[in-house]
Amino acid sequence: MWIRIRAVIIEDEPLAAQYLAQLLDDSCQVEVIGSATETETGLRLCAELRPDAVFVDINLPGKDGVSLATQLAMLPQPPRLVFTTGSAHRATDAFRLQVSLLHVKLMFCIGGEE
Repeated sequence: MWIRIRAVIIEDEPLAAQYLAQLLDDSCQVEVIGSATETETGLRLCAELRPDAVFVDINLPGKDGVSLATQLAMLPQPPRLVFTTGSAHRATDAFRLQVSLLHVKLMFCIGGEE
């Protein structure tokens, strides 16, 4: 029996969140069970749904994804964290926390340039 990873996406850019959700769905290994656009809502959602993994944008407005990661780690059943970013200079922040990093380049999706 194949078990899918239950995941939450916390991303403030709608196109990025939609693209990531589609990539995860296409893998047939990850089920997106919820999404949020800011840290407080994302934290509440994770506390309620208890996902296996959370895909967190490092560059969230207000409290950033790095701050959110420390709060998620304090949950009774902390999820695995995967940071997402379109900004390579923020990648080192994730490595300092010793978490997985997924550098999602969305420029081709939204028509921008690197």
